[in-house]
Amino acid sequence: MLKREKAKGQKGASAPATVRKQEAQKLEKPLFEKKPKNHWTGHPAQRDLSCCVTWPHDIHQQGSGVTLYVTESTSHREPAHPGLGLQTATQPLTLAHKYSRDHKRNSRDSWPRLRSCWPRGCSTKRPLVLQAEVNTVTTLVENKKAQLVVPARDLNPSS
Repeated sequence: MLKREKAKGQKGASAPATVRKQEAQKLEKPLFEKKPKNHWTGHPAQRDLSCCVTWPHDIHQQGSGVTLYVTESTSHREPAHPGLGLQTATQPLTLAHKYSRDHKRNSRDSWPRLRSCWPRGCSTKRPLVLQAEVNTVTTLVENKKAQLVVPARDLNPSS
């Protein structure tokens, strides 16, 4: 069979734009090379995510990543803030004394007065309570209902 020669002025139809984009994507080198999964006996079925994890400088992997150990280097995170002043430190202590269990036992005398007020529809507010859990304090701060928040001295602000 005879091959036809193209005319010098004519060009063939170019490939669609989608095909050109796919060819360009194939040429790019992936960030992580794919490894074939090996589900035989004795091999882990989970994907190896060690390439995605960045460990802090004071934590190192020992062996095959099974054991982690922390070096005794100084922490580079947040320096410990100084303690509270006298005025700020007395506020939570007075509140703790005011709302302690002994104070609640002494307030039992007020229950008959509250019961007599109940049918008339008098407004009885909830008693103030000290909150000491992280989650409850966080929700109170988010709802702007916390009046005084005193963090612990060794609290890590990044967590």
